[in-house]
Amino acid sequence: MTFDIRPQTGRPPDVASSWRPPQHQKSAPAMPQSAQFDPAMTQCVVRSFAHFAKRTAEADATIYAVLSSCIAGGTMHDLASSNRADVDFLRQICLAAQPGNPPPNLLFGAVHELLLHPQSDPSPEQVDARRELVRFYPTMHAFGDDAAPRIETSDLLASTAHAATRRQDLFEAFVRFARLHESEIGQRVRARRVQTNEIGRCPALLAGFSWIAEQAGRDRPLDLLEIGSSAGLNLLFDQYAYEFSDGCRLHPTAHPDRFTATPPVLRTEVRLSDTNRPTPPRMDIGYPVIGQRLGIDLNPIDVHDEASMRWLEGLVWPEHVDRLRSLRAAVEMARREPPTLIRGDATRCLPQVIEERFPPLLEPQTPLLCIFHSYVTYQMSRDDRANMVQTIEQLGQRRDLAHLSLEWVSSGHFPRLTARVWIGRRRTDVTLAERCHHHGRWIEWNGAANEATTPGC
Repeated sequence: MTFDIRPQTGRPPDVASSWRPPQHQKSAPAMPQSAQFDPAMTQCVVRSFAHFAKRTAEADATIYAVLSSCIAGGTMHDLASSNRADVDFLRQICLAAQPGNPPPNLLFGAVHELLLHPQSDPSPEQVDARRELVRFYPTMHAFGDDAAPRIETSDLLASTAHAATRRQDLFEAFVRFARLHESEIGQRVRARRVQTNEIGRCPALLAGFSWIAEQAGRDRPLDLLEIGSSAGLNLLFDQYAYEFSDGCRLHPTAHPDRFTATPPVLRTEVRLSDTNRPTPPRMDIGYPVIGQRLGIDLNPIDVHDEASMRWLEGLVWPEHVDRLRSLRAAVEMARREPPTLIRGDATRCLPQVIEERFPPLLEPQTPLLCIFHSYVTYQMSRDDRANMVQTIEQLGQRRDLAHLSLEWVSSGHFPRLTARVWIGRRRTDVTLAERCHHHGRWIEWNGAANEATTPGC
């Protein structure tokens, strides 16, 4: 018996962008009966789970790799034939997902949220089903369910009879829990968005802001404007502690103007390109000086809204205990002094927001406006991406500006960290990291090897 999930090559497809179930309304009603068995929609769900199975297998997130593969149907060699109805049941729940939201994240996030934050008055059957499923979830053992017997999941993908039995047990426990919480899970799949706020990407962003600060002058403040800010946690990057494998360490409590709360500690492995041995950005000299902080999002999240914070926690993969711990610490810090977030489509309202909130001033130490985004543009249409880049380019020709991007490019599986600054209408471009881990576990520096300066017009 085998369970073969081969690593995928090339950039992941825009699963979120391609998920477009018809007949969807903003009120997120139940899926019409006529749509529940649409073969084309079902195949879209299947493809999204097949992609997610490969992605999670690469990341050693074996729980979701197994479940996704089972739902996709591509490698269900060791599932009992009686599980066919269970697969159809899970796929049908996912048909109600909103456009632009990957069904696997919605389904798994809903179940994980209900495990982390169980109902106040569950039935005996629900209690028993939860007890069976939490055995597979490391986050449940780290946060409140230490007494539950734990099942080792690191070798779930192994080609052994023992691993096959545990895969079957995991799938059956997941389905049983989902059937007993069908209403709650269905409501979340219909109404929620896949809107993570991954602070693990802040080490890469810190590198970008440090390079920008070097170009602008270390004493010149940076005004931050984030596109796709979610709950705004990445706007607070300078309030987190960092430990890089090359020995660089930063801690905000070393500065009297920082918060005294215990910050999350973000640990990142530093990798250097073998081809040009670049010099990483100077981060050992401290955090950049930050002025204003503003985020734009189609659906900004309030850190004081408990339901929204529970959903953010549910979207964390169950093997990633450190990510959940860091998220909770970041939320507690944000609640003390949350950044300003506004609702809007940045591809259309960016010039107006900048004119109103960040008017250019003539003083020598005018803050440098820094527009940044991470894992956002893949959700945009090609035209919207092009329009946003053109808008930023036009703004840079009229004022000092910086643009920091942590996004996928067409030729790579991992996101690339790029920066661009306009100072005195002189533009400088750099690729700081050719590859960054999706959750910030490592960064491969590209240094200033690709730095290019363009004189102003």
